[in-house]
Amino acid sequence: MIHKNDPQVPAEPVSVPDARMLFTSLIPDLDRRATPFRIDATEMDNEILDLFGQQMAEILRALPVAVRTANETEVRRHAHSLTGMGGTVGEPEISVVGEELSAAAKAGDYARCTRLTSALQQWLTIFQNRLKSKPP
Repeated sequence: MIHKNDPQVPAEPVSVPDARMLFTSLIPDLDRRATPFRIDATEMDNEILDLFGQQMAEILRALPVAVRTANETEVRRHAHSLTGMGGTVGEPEISVVGEELSAAAKAGDYARCTRLTSALQQWLTIFQNRLKSKPP
């Protein structure tokens, strides 16, 4: 749970959206498409998840620049990485977002790329917070 830090507003728990909530408005058939990427996430160890988070952060530092400059090759390269990484660590929605990002870049739809990138950035913050609260 995240709490508001505004001193004038009493601290109340705020719901944190999961990946489905962030991406379903952008990808209506997300659940169906994520199915082939699903694994048993309970088998993931924290070190692997931490490395995944670090790789995601690296991609999300470079991806907005590639999107802003309409660099199709770079956007699709990062999208390909996302497609492979998501299912590997039990985050299949990220794999589908990678597919969508690649298709949007190929179509020249950089407005969609921007929306998907923004949702990914929000998701990464949630993922990192979830990792911090997970027992070793």
